[in-house]
Amino acid sequence: MTQKEEYFTGVLELPPVQDIVPEFYSGYNYKYQGQERQDELGLNWDSFKWRNYDYAIGRFMSIDPLSEKYAYNSPYAFSENRVIDGRELEGLEWVPVDINPQKPKDLKQKVPSAQAQKQHYLVTVANSEKSFSQFKSDFIDKPQDFLTNSKATFGKPVDGDGNKTGFKKGSYIDINIGGLFTNNYVKVVGMEEKEKSLTTTFGTMDGHIEKGKITFRLNENKDGSITFSIDSQSEVDHPVAKLFEETSRSEQKESWKEVLKKIETYLQGDTKKKETKSKQS
Repeated sequence: MTQKEEYFTGVLELPPVQDIVPEFYSGYNYKYQGQERQDELGLNWDSFKWRNYDYAIGRFMSIDPLSEKYAYNSPYAFSENRVIDGRELEGLEWVPVDINPQKPKDLKQKVPSAQAQKQHYLVTVANSEKSFSQFKSDFIDKPQDFLTNSKATFGKPVDGDGNKTGFKKGSYIDINIGGLFTNNYVKVVGMEEKEKSLTTTFGTMDGHIEKGKITFRLNENKDGSITFSIDSQSEVDHPVAKLFEETSRSEQKESWKEVLKKIETYLQGDTKKKETKSKQS
């Protein structure tokens, strides 16, 4: 150990309780959260990768480079004002510090109620340059490549212990939507593969901002065209997310529209039909 520091929460350094720093370490400048202390000219800043932090006021001295992505948060806040259950990620955002992380298999599924909002998205493409069997194979091999969008990043499938596995019934996928909301696991609760179809259903788990069920369908039609559809039932139950429910719904709709566009681009054919519907039960 080279140094011991104690702090008021996220702000000023406390007087040392015990001096345990050898004399030859007196110039050691890596302090709060391991960041370099800049005390030249009396600045007294901590230098994070993306901006400088003034620990006297508990605020950054410049605007968050990701401020447009986190409209709900002050652009000067340190660790999104959450210094008890997380830490600051290089001057960008809050990241959780979980001293007792749960494995996916320890999470319980959250089932939406009859009042959940229903959404339906569909695209049908004719004269595709990709065969249906190729589409189905690629989707099973890397579902995250098709489902990731600008609003959410889908991780690779893992098993109940968090180890990488194939995309199959019983596997889990972590969905990173950024900001305050982490641990957004979904479980593949159903998968049925046939020669001309693939149906897979995700269920949200504890920690996800919603109680939800999402079903993806891939179908080869009689005329040779290919249809991809998304049917979801979702109900926000995270207390913070409820404050931004209208925005969250809008973001969710845009994310699924992006996925449809990715499917169109992948299939490289003629779009025959597109559907986008939502309904509050």
